[in-house]
Amino acid sequence: MDTKAKYWLNQKEVQTFSLAILATVAASFALSYTSGIMIPFVLSIFLYFILEPVKAFFIKKLKLPNVISLLATFLVVILILSVVFYVLILAVQQFVNGYEEYQAKAIYFAEITQTWLLKKGLPINEVSFSNIVSRIPFTQIAKGAGVGAFSIFSKTLLVFIFLLFIFTGTSRNLKEDNHERSSLFEEINAQIRKYITIKLLTSASTGLLTYTILKILGLDLAFVFGFLAFVLNFIPTLGSVVAVLLPLPIAFFQYDAALSIMLVLMLPGAVQVSIGNVIEPRAMGESLDIHPVTVLLSLMFWYLIWGVAGAFLAVPITAVIKIVLTKIEGGLYVAKLMSGNFD
Repeated sequence: MDTKAKYWLNQKEVQTFSLAILATVAASFALSYTSGIMIPFVLSIFLYFILEPVKAFFIKKLKLPNVISLLATFLVVILILSVVFYVLILAVQQFVNGYEEYQAKAIYFAEITQTWLLKKGLPINEVSFSNIVSRIPFTQIAKGAGVGAFSIFSKTLLVFIFLLFIFTGTSRNLKEDNHERSSLFEEINAQIRKYITIKLLTSASTGLLTYTILKILGLDLAFVFGFLAFVLNFIPTLGSVVAVLLPLPIAFFQYDAALSIMLVLMLPGAVQVSIGNVIEPRAMGESLDIHPVTVLLSLMFWYLIWGVAGAFLAVPITAVIKIVLTKIEGGLYVAKLMSGNFD
């Protein structure tokens, strides 16, 4: 190959790479601008992967009509969400009712801290920690959390609308067993369903064990922290750290013994490490085959684009992108890089 041909090929590679960067930037802006619609849409797609077996159970095992099976599936989801929402409201009410006790213990802890710092010679006489803590609007924080939870649940209506259309469009696949699907769809379907199923089981185990431990220790809002451990487990690495640290402020305000506070930190932390670093990787196996660095980068990228919702969806979206890249020309090399394969 002569020099001119090599130069032409290099120029073509540079142009392709530059166009890929521009397309990525443009897509990022588009996804960010349309986040109000795209987030519910993507959530509905992943919910479909979870709920399709439930609907198939109603159709194939209980012999219910397609419409009745769809209504039954939605009813199951609504009942679960209603129970969770009701318990969370009760927990917020518990916090509001006991805020005076929490505030008094917070002021006492602030006074002890200030006294200790003064003994160390720090010039903080003009600063009153207890006054600062007494001005913290505990009730407003609790009510704001309740309003935020209600806002999240109210936005699920759009997700259900998308989900209804997805189920309607794919209902033929459940009726016709001989319907041939593309290998790409089948691979995405298998990979994402396996990831979601295992993640649901491990997250539910994490949340249940966290709730049980905190309940035995007598910590207030044990159900809330167990539920948050379940939810945050879907965010790789960072979610587990946040879930372990969240109960500490309540433990500081509620307990007088340092041992109880340490147990609130160490026991749920041991659950997170055992399930997240031992059980879950073995259950996942090589199904997703995504390098930890790729997971971290995708987590940061989707968080910047879609916020907290993007952090939850980062891993499954990245898995779908990787599968699609393996099926298109020129994308296999990028897919290998996402797996940490540099050969």
